[in-house]
Amino acid sequence: MEFEIKEYFCGIDASLSGTGLIVIDRSNKIIKEDLISTIHKKDDYQDIEKRILFILKMLESLLEYKDHLKMVLIEGISFGSKGDGAAQLAALNYAIRIWLYTNGFTYSDVSPSSLKKFVSGKGNCKKNLMLKEVYKKWNVDFNDDNICDAYSLARFAKDNYIKK
Repeated sequence: MEFEIKEYFCGIDASLSGTGLIVIDRSNKIIKEDLISTIHKKDDYQDIEKRILFILKMLESLLEYKDHLKMVLIEGISFGSKGDGAAQLAALNYAIRIWLYTNGFTYSDVSPSSLKKFVSGKGNCKKNLMLKEVYKKWNVDFNDDNICDAYSLARFAKDNYIKK
């Protein structure tokens, strides 16, 4: 009897409006695909905190893959971003990292330019062209750039894990 070794790799593209989450196996088959969406409520002083907590709650679905997840890769913070949006995105990014750490996941982050270079060969590839580059490189088609980036992160995680 042959035993199947389950090794999964996860990519998380953190965004308050739509956090992309992809889990793939060693053969690049998508095991889980999710877009965690939240809506901004301008009149709610604690809107950001509630949205972050909702995203963290939705990440609990990863717990079912925990024993087989070899690496979770999250896109790092874009240091070129400015304003309140940048601070809120940084808060989400670190909240996710703390959640991963607290739940015992092996994780790391990759800069946006490194991810773009991995996919397109250019570190300054426009975000809207990443969909096209992913299709050209892996023949996988996505309609959402957050899901596309999450898939790219999962592939990056797998490729770097296997090289070890």
